[in-house]
Amino acid sequence: MVKKLLSIVLALTFSAVGMAQGRIGTYSIIPRIGVTYSNLTDDKMTFISATSEETGNSKNLIGYTFGADVEYMITESAGISMGVFYSQQGDKYSIYSSDKTSAESLKVENDLNYINVPIFFNKYLGNTGIAIKAGIQQGFLIYNRVKYTENDASYDKDGNMTHSSTESHSSKGSWKHYSLSIPVAISYEYQNVILEAKYAFGLLNVRDNGLSDNNRNMVFSITAGYRLEL
Repeated sequence: MVKKLLSIVLALTFSAVGMAQGRIGTYSIIPRIGVTYSNLTDDKMTFISATSEETGNSKNLIGYTFGADVEYMITESAGISMGVFYSQQGDKYSIYSSDKTSAESLKVENDLNYINVPIFFNKYLGNTGIAIKAGIQQGFLIYNRVKYTENDASYDKDGNMTHSSTESHSSKGSWKHYSLSIPVAISYEYQNVILEAKYAFGLLNVRDNGLSDNNRNMVFSITAGYRLEL
């Protein structure tokens, strides 16, 4: 009896997972929200202080993303989807320079806000709820800001601070308004709830100031969504 009940529960569970990915010829909309971890390739900044010259490499910038996909099921295990998402991207630096009598630091944050339009081919792996995805993504820059924070301090011969100041300002910077990426993703779906991890490899330089021709968007995102069949 116990074995029979267990078999029924397992059958219902796998059936629910399989049905969640949609039937052939059906459409579904999937709202999503999540976080982004972004950077720009080959992005460096040189900070020239009163005492030295320091070069810093860019670090990941944490942001958020939200939007929705529309998916059409071609077969029981394959679908195509197109989405529109708001995405915070960019990178940041933190450069520090010091000697016995002074210390200076510079923090820079490149805040880039995109509307991304991904198109995916989605392959579902049987009734596991797992899907692997690949496609192409266009990005349209809608807002950008470069934020600078500079700190400097002076010390006497005994190491006591004699002066400290902080200066902050921002500018628009020079950025191209169009980007193109190759996104790949893996997702898990259970009872219409979808968890997805996606990485988008930038193909185009996004700077527009001639300082570099290899600053491409690289964005990792984790999102949670819910499938609504239309």
